[in-house]
Amino acid sequence: MSTISPQATRGFARRLRARHVEYLHAPVSGGESGAVQGTLSIMVGGEAEPFERCRAAVRRARRGR
Repeated sequence: MSTISPQATRGFARRLRARHVEYLHAPVSGGESGAVQGTLSIMVGGEAEPFERCRAAVRRARRGR
C-alpha cells in the first residue's frame, strides 16, 4: 500500500499484466494517528476478483489488526 502518482500506478499495472500478475493499487489516508487509532482509509483500485481475495487483509490493515 502506498500513495503514488496515477501515471506510476498505470505503468506498474501494465508491466505486471504483461507477466500475468494481478495488481491492486491501495493509497492510504489517515497518517500515523490513523494507524495508531485504527481509523485508516484505504482506497483500493483494480479488478474486482483480486480485490475480493484481498478484502479481509485490507480490512485488517485498515484497523491495524
